[in-house]
Amino acid sequence: MGKLLSSCIRSILTLAQCTYINFSRRGMLMRIDEALILAAGLSTRLKAQGILTPKFALEVKKAPLIWYPLNSLMRCKVDRFVIVVAEVYLDIAKELVDNYFTDVEVNLVSNKFPNRGNGYSLILGSSYVESEKFYVSMADHVYPPEMPVKMLEDYMKFGEPDILVGGDSKPKFIDVAEATKILADEDGSLMLIGKHIEKFNYIDVGLFIMKNSAIDLIRDLEREADDLNLSKLITKAKSKGLRVQVSDVTGILWTEVDTYEDYISLISGKRREALLNYLENLRC
Repeated sequence: MGKLLSSCIRSILTLAQCTYINFSRRGMLMRIDEALILAAGLSTRLKAQGILTPKFALEVKKAPLIWYPLNSLMRCKVDRFVIVVAEVYLDIAKELVDNYFTDVEVNLVSNKFPNRGNGYSLILGSSYVESEKFYVSMADHVYPPEMPVKMLEDYMKFGEPDILVGGDSKPKFIDVAEATKILADEDGSLMLIGKHIEKFNYIDVGLFIMKNSAIDLIRDLEREADDLNLSKLITKAKSKGLRVQVSDVTGILWTEVDTYEDYISLISGKRREALLNYLENLRC
């Protein structure tokens, strides 16, 4: 297994050698070719333990952590990325782009106010997105290409809602107490979202499909709130009558890196299963 994974990593670090998802074979008439990556966190929990490397740049099997969500999206034929990073880490991000993402178009957006939350990063970054429909992904989540494909299938099934949120009803490698929770009805319509809601049936997986026209309708939140997280933004969208649906991705292995303990678990602990599954499914 070790030799297989080493060989896999050598192959997949070059985009030209990727195996792409065959959309026509799956009967899918739509594809989304642009993604917004939220990577503007200040890695405060890592700094508290003496780790000065920003989270998105942490090495995982000879690749930076941010490479994993981007590679999954690239295999779904996403070829343009807008990456929002904290201004203090902009030079590190530029170096990673030059080393790992030369075969796709990447627009780095500097966030001068990272403490305002990932919702602010979304509003900031979306103004650089050229497409009407685009993926939104956290930079510190590891998920296989199967997840964005499943979400795109659901997006079409739901009739292209304004916002589609990925949800897992049985997450295997997530601290539920710390996670963002979702309550959806039997038709998949999002009712509530937030870390502290008492009743829920899904955990947010950190991957979304959104319409730029929907973001335009809630840009006023940028002026109204200093601390703007994604849950607040999605709740605002719902209150304005926008259609927000939940894509059930239960059964697809994924994880996130929130703390140093999560990082160690991904490298050599329980969460390593999600990493191995990711690598094995790249079909090197």
